[in-house]
Amino acid sequence: MNSKLIYLLALISLWCFGSNSLASERLATAFYYGNQLPLKSLSLYSRVIVEPDNTTDAELQYLKQKGVHVYAYISIGEVGPDRPWIKDIDPAWILGINSGWKSSVMDMSQSAWRSYLLKIMDKLWSRGYEGFFLDTLDSYLVSG
Repeated sequence: MNSKLIYLLALISLWCFGSNSLASERLATAFYYGNQLPLKSLSLYSRVIVEPDNTTDAELQYLKQKGVHVYAYISIGEVGPDRPWIKDIDPAWILGINSGWKSSVMDMSQSAWRSYLLKIMDKLWSRGYEGFFLDTLDSYLVSG
């Protein structure tokens, strides 16, 4: 991800999540889903949301040592074909396909899917994430 995009995301995050002032000690929240986290830039933020499949434990610990609260991005309504745990997905949990992302749209009414998500979250919590940013809650609207 290039630096212009990082700064654009930083400005968007300031607008969305606010900050007491632009001169505050730390900026509010940053989102970074790519590989090789820009650790020095991200350490300027109070909170960072990262893609846990793209984040090493060393990167996570670095940010935490800098006082950053690190949250894991989790898509609960869809599972992309590149997820390492895609093989664990029961076809009964799938409502359809999001053709835009070529991802499986999950049936969140399935208790087994919810239990599986909780196992993933438990592993991420054990790794040191302090919370979760849940996405794709409305994906069931595009299944078909």
